Amino acid sequence: IMWAEAMAKLEGMESSDRERLWPQLVQGFKDLSNRLK
Repeated sequence: IMWAEAMAKLEGMESSDRERLWPQLVQGFKDLSNRLK
């Protein structure tokens, strides 16, 4: 999944869904950051 795509999905989500998925997004972002270093 593309980062921009994930962000776009976040924008369109209800806040409850966003809160539920946020930990997964943060984890994915950390993995991405580690890979780019």
